[in-house]
Amino acid sequence: MGKRLSAWWAAYGPTKRRLIQVYAALLYNAHAKGFIQGDIYTGSIKNLCVPGLNCYSCPGAIGACPLGALQNALAATGSRPFVPPIPGLDSPNVVMAVDAELHPEKLGKRVVIIGGGLVGAELAVSLAAEGHGCTVVEMRSAVAMDVSPFYRGGLMPQLEKAATLRTGAAVCRVEQDGVVIRTESGEEKLPADSVVCAAGFRPDYGQVDVLCAQVAESYVIGDCQRVGQIYQAMNQGYFTARRI
Repeated sequence: MGKRLSAWWAAYGPTKRRLIQVYAALLYNAHAKGFIQGDIYTGSIKNLCVPGLNCYSCPGAIGACPLGALQNALAATGSRPFVPPIPGLDSPNVVMAVDAELHPEKLGKRVVIIGGGLVGAELAVSLAAEGHGCTVVEMRSAVAMDVSPFYRGGLMPQLEKAATLRTGAAVCRVEQDGVVIRTESGEEKLPADSVVCAAGFRPDYGQVDVLCAQVAESYVIGDCQRVGQIYQAMNQGYFTARRI
């Protein structure tokens, strides 16, 4: 019996190397509480790089392998609507562009859209399909100037049918029954039941610094770096992920 057991142990028993690996795994994952509570050990010895397959984010790890210690973060906190300092823009008849797109029932029959970028242009087409009469006010000489030529070629015919375009016009103030604009000819009032602010977006830096301070290496991508369009955000995300 003894000889058979010795033969089995020699054939199937753990080798010295395997025993060392088991002991090392138990030692490196000594934070047993992490497996129960789901938290990660963040003590001082977590900065110690150990020669084992210990990911930094493993609940039981008290150390981390060299690759696991190199934690990365992608900061993509997005953007927030830009509200220009126009008198009356805080009036009850003013709705932000995103809210107008999601809840067109909040809008009256006549709508003046402040801002003729991509958001304002697409919103005008959408609201016109819902039965609203739209006027788009843009400071520049044309609307949707930042859109790719290919897309703009299809957008403009729809927009010209959907809305009245007032380019080269600055908004002076918002009133209860309309919007006062200034052109080369002077001031003019555009009647409106509702006013939509589509003046663009600005990067939202609020949580970027807090997030990036938690890791060894971070990347700021998307609108929180520079406000762009969806294909630009996808491009940044793809190539940043490949880099990591």
